Amino acid sequence: MNVMSSEFSFLHFGDTHLGRNSPSRISKKRAESSVEAFEYVIEQAMERDVDFVVHAGDFFDSPNPWPSVIDSTQQKLDRLEEAGIPLIATRGNHDRSYGRGRTLKGITMDIYESELFHVVDPKKPEFPEFREPVDGVRVYAVGYHSDQTPRILDGFQPDAETFNVLLLHDFVEGLTRSYEGKHTSTDILSSLDLDYVAVGHDHDPQAPYRRQNGTVFAATGGTIDYTFNLADARKGYNIAHVEDGEVRELEQNDIPQTLALEKTQVDTADADPDTIRNEVKDKLRTDSAAVKVKITGEADPTEIPSQTIEERLEELEPVEMAEVLTSTTADVKAEIDRGGFDLLEVLDEHLPDGEKDEFRALQQKATGLMDTPANLTDSGNLDKSGREELRREAEEVLYED
Repeated sequence: MNVMSSEFSFLHFGDTHLGRNSPSRISKKRAESSVEAFEYVIEQAMERDVDFVVHAGDFFDSPNPWPSVIDSTQQKLDRLEEAGIPLIATRGNHDRSYGRGRTLKGITMDIYESELFHVVDPKKPEFPEFREPVDGVRVYAVGYHSDQTPRILDGFQPDAETFNVLLLHDFVEGLTRSYEGKHTSTDILSSLDLDYVAVGHDHDPQAPYRRQNGTVFAATGGTIDYTFNLADARKGYNIAHVEDGEVRELEQNDIPQTLALEKTQVDTADADPDTIRNEVKDKLRTDSAAVKVKITGEADPTEIPSQTIEERLEELEPVEMAEVLTSTTADVKAEIDRGGFDLLEVLDEHLPDGEKDEFRALQQKATGLMDTPANLTDSGNLDKSGREELRREAEEVLYED
C-alpha cells in the first residue's frame, strides 16, 4: 500500500469526554475521574515513548467545560509536549463538530493549539486536510459531520507513498453500530490507500478491531464509564507498531477507572436492603463507584424500601452515591390506566395507504433504537446519537419531495 520502511509506533484513543459531570450528585468526582483517565493514557504514551498520539474525537464532554478541567487538561498536554510527542485530534459531536445545521461554538480544543497539538476537522471544501507527525506519515481526519461523512469522503485519494491514518468520529458499517445507508463502511474505506482508520463515537463497538484489504480498523471505545448502561463497555487505548509500512502489532490496552458506574438488576422478591447491599458489594470493581439498582417484577413500588436500600448501599466505603429505580407490574398497569395505546393501530386507522409503510418503518426504527441498551441514557431515554438518527429518518419521511 505504501513504500516507506521506517519503524515507529503511535497511540490511538478517543471519547475522553473530559469534564463529564453526570450524575450531578457526584459531578466534581466525575469530572476529576475523566481527567485522571486522560492522564493515565498520556503517561502511557510517554512511558512507551510512542512517536505520536491520535485522538478520535469527543475530547470534551461539553463545548463549555469547567475552567478547572481546561487547566488540568492543559497540564497533561504540557507534559506530552515536553516529551516531544505530537497529538493530533479531531472534533466529535460533543466538541461541536460540523453536523446538520450546527456551527462551532463554545470552548473548543483549538485553545490548546501548539507546535505539537493539532486539531484537524475540515469542512468539505477543505478536505482532505492532514498533519505529518513523522516523516512519511500523514494523519487525515473527519470529525462528526452527521450523515454528511460519506459525501465528504467521496473522491478521497490519500497519498499512496505514505503511511496514512484517518481519524473518523462516526459510526462505520462493519466495525461499529451503524444505520444502513447513513454511514461509511469498512468496505468503502478499505478500498482506499489507508493503513489505519481510528474510529471514535461508538462507546461499545461491535468489532473493536479488524483488518480488511490491508487496512487496520480500530475503535477503542471511551476512556471512562460514560453511562450506567455502558459500564461494561471497553475503556481502552491502542498502541500500533509499524514496520516497513505495515501495522505489525496492535496492542489493545485497558484503562483503569478511578470512579466506576455500577448497574445491577434484581427481582422484587430479592428487594431486601441487606441482600442487595451484599450483592453490590461483591460486584464493586474499584475503590470509588456510583451504583444504580433496577428492581423489576410483580410488586407495588410503594412496598419497595428504595430509600433504605440507597442508604444501606451508601454505607459501603467505595459507594459515592446510590440510586434505586423500580420497573414493576404495578408501574406498567399504571401506564395502561393512564390511557396507553397501540401506535401502529392508530397509524393504520388514520393514515392514507401510501404513507402507512413509511410511518410504520419510522416507528419500528424508534422501537429498535430504544431496545438497544447502548443507545440509552442513564434515565432510559434515547441518547443524542440515537435522537439525531431518528430525526434524520423522520425528516426524510415528513419532508421528502
